[in-house]
Amino acid sequence: MPEVSSSSAVSQHGSVSPRISAAQPYLRPPGASPFHFRPPRRRSWWAAGLVVLCLLAVGSSLHGDTSDGLSQPGAAAGPSKVTAGDAIGDVLAAEGMPQDVTRLVAERRDDDLHLELHFVDPISPADSGLANALYGFIDLDTDQLASTGELATVDYLSDRVSGLGSDVLVDLGTYSAVDRRVDVVDAAGGEVLARVPTTFETRSLALDVPLAVLGGDGLLSTVAAVGNLLAMTDVVPDGGFLATIAGEEVVLGGGRFRLDVTWQDFAGASGAGTLVFQSDDSAVFWFFDANNWELMVKVIDGCAFNDRFWVFSAATTNVEFNVRITDLQTGTVRSYRNPLGVSAAAVTDTAAFATCSAGGV
Repeated sequence: MPEVSSSSAVSQHGSVSPRISAAQPYLRPPGASPFHFRPPRRRSWWAAGLVVLCLLAVGSSLHGDTSDGLSQPGAAAGPSKVTAGDAIGDVLAAEGMPQDVTRLVAERRDDDLHLELHFVDPISPADSGLANALYGFIDLDTDQLASTGELATVDYLSDRVSGLGSDVLVDLGTYSAVDRRVDVVDAAGGEVLARVPTTFETRSLALDVPLAVLGGDGLLSTVAAVGNLLAMTDVVPDGGFLATIAGEEVVLGGGRFRLDVTWQDFAGASGAGTLVFQSDDSAVFWFFDANNWELMVKVIDGCAFNDRFWVFSAATTNVEFNVRITDLQTGTVRSYRNPLGVSAAAVTDTAAFATCSAGGV
């Protein structure tokens, strides 16, 4: 039987939404949801306990819309709406009536972060008492730094790995028909920061979180874990996280390798690659259109195999682009260029960085 933590978060309307602190299946204390608020677990503790994690999540269907920037004034411009798709039928557990997610949507609307979850089958609010009642968490990384914040629900309660540093949680299990809202909770201490309006449709839900509640500059990363009274049944994305907008800097390998991507087209226009999606060792970019992805780059720890960090990349373009990767611990730089007019070839450099011995690696 999983161990149950004694800590819990109490919402403003008096209900308690506890979270278990061990693996599946979930243990549901009487009158409580199956998700138990964990005691604080810092990234340093997690990294020491999980030595090798491979975050290869490029299969998630993420799409962007360049209509607006999901940022506060002065922040980097980028798509206001992004979507992480999820395969139908990929549920993690079959207990009860499994909740099967099809997509997670994040969009800035004026001064709010708009979030949507869509499902294969009909859903009901947590307080409905029905078999398809929805429980779960949407984790938000408000500073887009994997090295800060708490473990995301996905990482904590399943074998899936997001690599996201959770700063804020949206607790779907705290929905009440009285005010039609759910709790937004500080991930570290369990403090309820706000209750936000939530709308349930037959196969979807939508909610809006004020950016003022989230703090930061409005640049966010997110991942969702949902289930029923018996188990967590699905996560979206299946690995990694959904980044609402590219930040100023893309860093892979636990903060060790900085990745810079630039491009130039046939008309002479040029710019920096815009991040679509990032896991700990992989990043996907678009150049001209948020719906048209161009490049994926991976930095892989191959130290145990040949005492090297490896660089792999693949692109679907014939414009000029340059990939520059910097080992921030040693200053070593590797650059990869595709000439204008040449269909990009794959890069499989298994001897890229002979720096495994640096920084205690």
